[in-house]
Amino acid sequence: MSNSKEIIKIGCILFAITAIAALLLAVVNNITAPVIAENQLTKTYASMGVVMPDAKTFEKIDTSGVANITEAYKALDDSNNTIGICVISSSFGYGGEVKVLTGISDGKVTGIDILSHSETPGLGAKATNDDFKNQFTEKEGSVNVVKKNAKENEINAISGATITSNAVCNCVNIALDFASEVEK
Repeated sequence: MSNSKEIIKIGCILFAITAIAALLLAVVNNITAPVIAENQLTKTYASMGVVMPDAKTFEKIDTSGVANITEAYKALDDSNNTIGICVISSSFGYGGEVKVLTGISDGKVTGIDILSHSETPGLGAKATNDDFKNQFTEKEGSVNVVKKNAKENEINAISGATITSNAVCNCVNIALDFASEVEK
């Protein structure tokens, strides 16, 4: 009988410790979640300024129900005229989801930025290098990946990371398709 009382006592103590830990985690999450969200938004706005350098402000566009698009923004100039669109889209690479911000003006890519990825360091992670990202500038319509000697609407794949190159290219194509619908 005393053995079962001891087990119940230990169980109650462990439950109390777990409940307190869960409560503390919830409080910390409640405090840090808005800060993390604000930091992410600041990072996104900074990236939008890179891919759409002539924009002064950005206005969020409703993307609910649009597959593979996380967010989209109209890029506005000093006079509040729309000069382009910034689209955050996602696709799956070798290591998981790749999120790309694409700036588009008049149907052409003004620039891209890799917002997040889980690609292999030294291979797929090279997608964040300017040499790779700059290949997308001025592309329009549908962009394709080739192993070498890229032509008009093609980009050269990262050596040893064709899956990642295709994922980034898919993100850009998703953004171009979305922008063409919004600009109509």
